Amino acid sequence: TIPLEAQEESCNIVYGVYPDYKPYEWIENGKYKGINIDLVTALARKAGCTVSFESYPWDSLKEKLQNGEIDIVASSINSETLEYAVPLSTTFAQYRVLLGRKDAEFVYDIPDLEGKTLLLLEDGIAYNSMLKTGLEVEYYFPATEREALQALSSGAADYAFIDNTQTLIAEFPELKVVSNPMFSTLYGFILRIDSPHFKRFNDAVEDLKTSGEYYRIIDRAKDPRYARLLKIISFVLLFAVGLGLAVLAWNKTLQMKVAQKTEDLDRILGLLQAVLRAIPEVIYVVDKNYTILWDNTKPGLFD
Repeated sequence: TIPLEAQEESCNIVYGVYPDYKPYEWIENGKYKGINIDLVTALARKAGCTVSFESYPWDSLKEKLQNGEIDIVASSINSETLEYAVPLSTTFAQYRVLLGRKDAEFVYDIPDLEGKTLLLLEDGIAYNSMLKTGLEVEYYFPATEREALQALSSGAADYAFIDNTQTLIAEFPELKVVSNPMFSTLYGFILRIDSPHFKRFNDAVEDLKTSGEYYRIIDRAKDPRYARLLKIISFVLLFAVGLGLAVLAWNKTLQMKVAQKTEDLDRILGLLQAVLRAIPEVIYVVDKNYTILWDNTKPGLFD
């Protein structure tokens, strides 16, 4: 909970927006939208602060944060980031995936990219990770991931590395995901390392999580297609569980019926054996050479 005296202090923050990063943050009809916008607005309200938004290109957000033009931004979090910023407890794992055209081959591992042409953001996680591999890859650096996919669609490269596939892929039906998730990193809100608002905002995060508002905001940002898919999966699982229980019940019934039939057969065989033994005449069982195998004075034929 934010102390009353802290709430009474002046707190005006500027959030740096990357304006084409659905579903996290973007501009539509002059309005800022997305999960990050909703979250930082709720955090500012809970912390007793006002918040304003300024949009900048992706590659300038780091500099803007360092020189104090903005106070908070959403970013990948790594050892380099921690040299000039501190993360709030809003982080989650984010992955990069490869996209290709419909006729592109699936990429099972990074070495498969040897000799290929690749679109990605310069100085991003995927680019820095690719450089460490030492592979011979020809790189192209569009300004945004949207431009990367536009270039990929036109045949400018073999593949493109992006991380917000959920929204962008729907805009490019001629493309498809051609890899498993790669190059994981943490993503979340960061403030300048000397920010006076860090404790206030981190407390606000915990308050939002306790109240459930934090998770409701995240749920609103989910693609409705995934919600429908989750319902379908749940229905299929319930059907499968119900079918499994029905099969188990049927097997149990069948086992009981088999046991009952076996008991009946044993009783009939016992009766038949008793009848054979009670016959006053000797009955023989012989093979084709007329060797006696059994007669009704001995047990064994039906044992």
